[in-house]
Amino acid sequence: MTVLLTHSRRLLALKGREVRHRACDIMQLGQIAVEPSKLCMLFTSTGFYKGFIATTLGVVPANGAYIFTIEAVRATLPSVPIAAVSSEWTSNFVAGGLASVTSSAISVPLDIVSQRLMVQDGRTHVTQHQYRGVANALATIYRSEGVRGLYRGWGATLVTFGPSSSIWWSTYGALNERMSRAKVLADHPLAVHGLCGVCAGITSAVLTTPLDVAKTRMQVLNLPNVNILQSMQQIVRQEGWRGLCKGMRPRVLNTVPFSLAMIVIYQHVKELSMR
Repeated sequence: MTVLLTHSRRLLALKGREVRHRACDIMQLGQIAVEPSKLCMLFTSTGFYKGFIATTLGVVPANGAYIFTIEAVRATLPSVPIAAVSSEWTSNFVAGGLASVTSSAISVPLDIVSQRLMVQDGRTHVTQHQYRGVANALATIYRSEGVRGLYRGWGATLVTFGPSSSIWWSTYGALNERMSRAKVLADHPLAVHGLCGVCAGITSAVLTTPLDVAKTRMQVLNLPNVNILQSMQQIVRQEGWRGLCKGMRPRVLNTVPFSLAMIVIYQHVKELSMR
């Protein structure tokens, strides 16, 4: 999945004619069927795993905060004596949004480091510095940009992942409820959870890709005094509406296995803990 994210981030950060050249130079994931020998050569020569360590370091604490918030909100809202608030759909929607706030507070600094490591290489000066690893990137960003640099685009991150998380959980909850009532795959509950999770992941990835494109440009290119709406308008002016969909395929391809693994493990562990 890091391979897909690296490719997606590089395409999102680059623009115009440079995108077309770099997309061919990295790999066309829209035409992912390549010869095994070429694939191996690409894996070893283009740094597809740049940013992997930074991404991994933030996974455990950020995901822990995310799951804790999901469970706390979903357990609290149904008891609120307001029908519109206590509905399952609303609980899932609000829980997803609030969970993204708590988890992103932990993950955003490492996400910025990961993105900058992903898009830099020896030939294209997309970033202002050439970083030598996670620690060096953190120190360099802090020295040159301060704490605000490490949380650059946090608001944009919330605008991106808040809706994405809310859409994911509300879509998953609605699909799971309908399939349960229809008794689809009644003997295989984990399969139902997995199928609903995949559908929810695709839905949220497609609907929020424009926000992710704008957010990534803001974080990687260090755009001054530009909010996410202005970033989206700038992309449309320079590249047309298709520019807002850049990286959608690798983003969806990354979301599908993550959604499947996450919800199946989450539900299985939850069921085991309730026994």
